[in-house]
Amino acid sequence: MKKQLVRDTLIQLDVTTKKPSSADKIIEYNVNMNVSLSNEKKSRIFQMTQSLVIIILAITFLIAYTQLKTEIQILEAQMELINSNLAILILKREEHHVNSNRTNTHQESVIEFRPYNTNNKMSIHYKLSSEANDDTTLTSFNEDNAKLENNVNNRVIRSIITFEEHNETERTTLNYMNNDKNEDSTTWNDSRAGRMQRDVGRGPLVATFVGAVPEQHVTDTVYIGPWVKKNESRYGFNKFHLVEDKRSIEVTANGLFMISTQIYYFGEPTHHSYWILLSSEGSSTTKKVIKCASVSAVSATETSCYTSVILPLRRGDRLRIQQQERDRLINLREGYSYVQITLLSNDQQRRRTSSIDRL
Repeated sequence: MKKQLVRDTLIQLDVTTKKPSSADKIIEYNVNMNVSLSNEKKSRIFQMTQSLVIIILAITFLIAYTQLKTEIQILEAQMELINSNLAILILKREEHHVNSNRTNTHQESVIEFRPYNTNNKMSIHYKLSSEANDDTTLTSFNEDNAKLENNVNNRVIRSIITFEEHNETERTTLNYMNNDKNEDSTTWNDSRAGRMQRDVGRGPLVATFVGAVPEQHVTDTVYIGPWVKKNESRYGFNKFHLVEDKRSIEVTANGLFMISTQIYYFGEPTHHSYWILLSSEGSSTTKKVIKCASVSAVSATETSCYTSVILPLRRGDRLRIQQQERDRLINLREGYSYVQITLLSNDQQRRRTSSIDRL
């Protein structure tokens, strides 16, 4: 499209026949100008205006988005702070709840039951019986009502007696619980060595023995060994002595024990067996407790024999393992052969259980 510029110029001169004087000179000029712009220039101006408006809107949106993002970050930080405070509050509440329960438990443990006066019970019994007799005498014309009232009174008396017996049982149980709590508190406050000494023999406690030498070649019927105790643990049983060249185990506590043994043989395929023997203090005889026997397969060169038994032992009893066959090679390494003594219950626990059953 071409640019069009139209200019209309009209110059009009009026000259009269009158001879003008020097003072009467009139000149008139009429100029008419029409300027028209092309459509392309209009479109360019509109585009520039539109672009300017878009830029202003984009800048405004960017500022609003930045402000909104900042507000969101501040809000997230506040939410994290609130969550942290809430977690701290929950922890404090749990701590307060634990302290409250501990305080209530302590208060309940020191409650003393006031014994019910037996004389009052007898007085109530006598009074109720007297009232029942008087009512029966005065209301002889209505025997059914008298019997009903007498039954009610008897039920009241039985309820009072039952309550007294229940009270006595609760008082005895509470005293026993207080004794246990005092014992536990004393155990906690004492040194670790003192606690270990008191805990010895309460069970279940375990002592495991492994070979002190890697192998033992049995040329005659002898005792298997020597033995050595494995590493100490919090459940270790220490009431014992290794005697007779560490081939016998002597217990120094009374209780119910479980004896477990495993002997590992290797060599030519053959028959293997051993006895667990028990010797009591003051007795000249040796008791055969249990025997373990095994036969290795034709193609096998290794075999093991395991057995266990539960029996009561007294202080001074000795346990040993006697090999029956000659010319045997025994693997005494850890993980192959061992002797394990487990204290299941001692006399102190048995007495405590009996006292609880009587209650």
